[in-house]
Amino acid sequence: MVCLAPPALGTVCACGACPAWSSGPSTSPLGITFGGFPRAVRMHFNPYDLGFLALAPISAVASLRLRRRLYVAAAVIAVALGGWALALASGASEDARETALFDSIPAPTDSDIKRYSADAATKAATLIFGFPLSLAYATSWFIGIRGGQRLLRRGRDA
Repeated sequence: MVCLAPPALGTVCACGACPAWSSGPSTSPLGITFGGFPRAVRMHFNPYDLGFLALAPISAVASLRLRRRLYVAAAVIAVALGGWALALASGASEDARETALFDSIPAPTDSDIKRYSADAATKAATLIFGFPLSLAYATSWFIGIRGGQRLLRRGRDA
């Protein structure tokens, strides 16, 4: 049965939702959820980014028992290298996702091709600046956690 006209305001159509009125994507914010998360949140979530963000604080807390500065410095450098590797893996994961999306376009436009090809600068920036930024991120967490430990010790001793 095909519904020929939308039901009057405040009434319900006996044949269910009208195809002409219910076709197309939902404009409701509830219509774009998958598994409880909005699509925009899920599309940009990358587990490598979560690993990058969690590696330094967890490692800084785990290193509180290290007493020699050389061991602490080695831990900071190891965490920075791990963070850099996770940043590169995150970029590779995004490239794979973008490639899959690009391959699904039957006839890509010039703007699609330019956008897809423009991420070489991002890869170069990650390669060149990824380690120094990761080192700064790890160092700030190690200084913060170890400084907090010293402050707690001084507070107990006073």
